[in-house]
Amino acid sequence: MSEREITIVWPHPPDPSGGPGTFQQHVIDKGSKYGIRTVDESHRLPDCVLVTAGTRRLWWLWRLRRRGVRVVQRLDGVNWRDYLQPIGLRSKLRAYLGSRLVAFIRRHLADHIVYQSEFVRDHWDRAHGRVSTPTTVVLNGTDLRRFKPAEGTTHGGTILLCVEGSFQPGTWVPETISEIADRLIPSVLSTIRLIGRMDEDDKARLECIEGVDVMGEVPRKEMPDHYRDAQLFLNLEVHPPCPNSVVEALASGLPVASFDTGAARELVGDSAGILVPYGSDPWKLQRPDIEGLVVAIEQLAHDRGAVSALARERAKERLSTGQMLTGYGQALNAVLDRGAS
Repeated sequence: MSEREITIVWPHPPDPSGGPGTFQQHVIDKGSKYGIRTVDESHRLPDCVLVTAGTRRLWWLWRLRRRGVRVVQRLDGVNWRDYLQPIGLRSKLRAYLGSRLVAFIRRHLADHIVYQSEFVRDHWDRAHGRVSTPTTVVLNGTDLRRFKPAEGTTHGGTILLCVEGSFQPGTWVPETISEIADRLIPSVLSTIRLIGRMDEDDKARLECIEGVDVMGEVPRKEMPDHYRDAQLFLNLEVHPPCPNSVVEALASGLPVASFDTGAARELVGDSAGILVPYGSDPWKLQRPDIEGLVVAIEQLAHDRGAVSALARERAKERLSTGQMLTGYGQALNAVLDRGAS
């Protein structure tokens, strides 16, 4: 609990889908319990503006800052994959300009930066240089009452769930899913369930694989049920910054199989799943070594009862909404204290 109430304003309303929107809604709905109250732009003068990544409203941001409002920037991972993937010149240019905008706010307008993981902080420092701005690392968190393990057994099969962040167009993901399905269905797994947006060509290829259930986008409110319906979680995102899907999977008691890249180890640790070497150069999105991942899924399926309890415990220890909001409350208090001194 914070000893004082801090008023914050956002540059934009929450996105109805995706991690940034989920985070913003958490703060709006539950922040007051931790001394963080969201106000709209008609408020006379908020204490802080909280920017998730970037905003084109630089003039608005600069004017607030000139009036004494502190700018706190929440940073996800550096956009690096778009430069390697076949997305077209216009999309690459848009990605470049978006990255430069976020980097400009980080270097010139932010009074405090909150990175989503140690990996994210280190990657920003490498890609865009260190800044003198004070920083904090706060892992993402989720509502442990909404995302929780299933009670009892709902069916006899083993569902391996994989959610949006893994589905990057033009990568090796369809071939990897196909190989896992060929090796483990039906001997180990009953279904591989895929949820989230994906490239239409990849979707068509995956829908043809027996045992693979391509569900597409699912409303956020339905996601807790899908986690509870599964028994294992597969993360194929390369260098994940701090994916909400992995946080929600752990809270739901799902052991996680993943490559050991990005912030995966910060989230999963040594006991809530199995992380395997990538086997080639992840920064070039080269095809990874699938053998270790297949073995990991087999092992987790065998030990899922014990590992499930450890996954839930990991989330309770490090990844709750309360822990996340406490971290942001401390960062907001720190920036206001510096401004008053």
